[in-house]
Amino acid sequence: MFLFGIIIRSIYRTPIEDQPRTFLRVTLFFMLIMAISYEGFYGILIPYLFKVGFTALVGILIVGLVARALGHRRTLTPN
Repeated sequence: MFLFGIIIRSIYRTPIEDQPRTFLRVTLFFMLIMAISYEGFYGILIPYLFKVGFTALVGILIVGLVARALGHRRTLTPN
């Protein structure tokens, strides 16, 4: 449980805490937090989070490329 708490804290600390909130960081944080199963076996937590994180990054990259091809301009969201 101690390691599980460290993992959850690092998921929050890395993209959200003391960082400017961007679409990429908030989406990645939400995807990773929603992927955690509190009822399952903790041994599969890290591999499953890597799989979800990689899938989310690829999806965000595809959406960004399509949006850029359609002429969307990047704007920063307020904190």
